[in-house]
This record gives sequence, C-alpha cells and structure tokens, in this order.
Amino acid sequence: LGWYALILAETLATLPADHAKRAEVVDIYQRLAAALKRTQDRKSGAWFIIVDKPDAPGNWTDPSGTGMFIYAIQRGIDLGLLDSREYGAVVVNGYYALTKFARINDRGLVDVFGGGDGISVKPSYDAYVQVPRTANAKETVIAFLWGTAIVERAQIARQAKSPVSDAGIHPTATRAPQSLSWSKRRLFIGPHENAAVADLNKDGHVDIVN
Repeated sequence: LGWYALILAETLATLPADHAKRAEVVDIYQRLAAALKRTQDRKSGAWFIIVDKPDAPGNWTDPSGTGMFIYAIQRGIDLGLLDSREYGAVVVNGYYALTKFARINDRGLVDVFGGGDGISVKPSYDAYVQVPRTANAKETVIAFLWGTAIVERAQIARQAKSPVSDAGIHPTATRAPQSLSWSKRRLFIGPHENAAVADLNKDGHVDIVN
C-alpha cells in the first residue's frame, strides 16, 4: 500500500489538469488519504504493516509504509489536494514516528531499524506479520529518505530565507549510537505563507497552531 500511495501522489503531480480521468484519480487519492488518517496509530504516529488491523495479534508498526504514507500525504498538501490544517498533524506525527526507527551508528551514519526486506504480496495475514525485520532493509531506507526529505526540505528552504527564524527542525546527530534528536519543535506544513504551523506537545504529538 505504501508504494501505491506514493505513486498515486506522484501521478497527480504529473497528470494534466484537463485529463479526462483526473477527477477520478483525485477522488481515489483523497479517499486513501482519509483512510490513512483514520488508521494512523494514535500512540506512536506510525502505521502498521497491516494498516487496517492495528489490534490484530502480531501486527507491528512499519517504517517503510510510514515513510511512504508521510510522503504521499505531504505531496498532496503541496499540490493543494489536501488541507494542511486537517492533514498537517498526520504528517508530523508520522515524521516523528519514522525518525524513532533511526539510530546514529558508531561511524556517525544513520541506520534504520524495524523494516522487512523485499516484502511482496503474501497469501495470508500471518505471512505478512512474520516477515523478519532487519536493519537497513532497502525499501525501508528508501521510504525513510522520501518521508524525511519531503518534510525537511520546506524547513531548509524557509531557514535559508530567514536565517534568524526560530522555526524549523534540524537533526542534531550525536557521536553515540542513539536516537536522532532535535533542537527545535516547530514545523511548517504546506507551501509558503499558507503553511499550517505545527508544535510538538508535551505528549510527543503534534498540535496545529493555526
């Protein structure tokens, strides 16, 4: 589902506005985004490997799907297909969840844990949840890069224009192999002056400020 969501968003980024089927594709995308909002894990901000069965035995939160869903939803916000005030918190809670799968290793590089490698169509629920999880599975690394880059690039661009601004979020890597941490707790979700402002609350989740 992660790849489907990502490709659907990218399709809408390139599909001409006057394409006969564009409205149909937009409807599919928006219904998917609404379903992803409903199924996001309220506790962690991530999504489960079996997205619509969060309470099923053996289900686990998946960094690969989480990264792709973050990308797909933020891309929709950027394209004007989703309201940043409705979906901004979904993106940011997903972003913080995704970064918790990452650790700085003793070489100063990032390892991403908790994903399955080479997951394809499976015959049953058990076959999905029993996939071995490993470090730096290829689709997990790709999803981590897609998901973090689309959130952070807007921050980088904004800070380049306003170097004195206290808004933004930067990973401050430490030498020890531990979680990534941040010196700032505010993000702007959406393009330019229409962005929603998101603050991290005391529970570690996001409040949309405006």
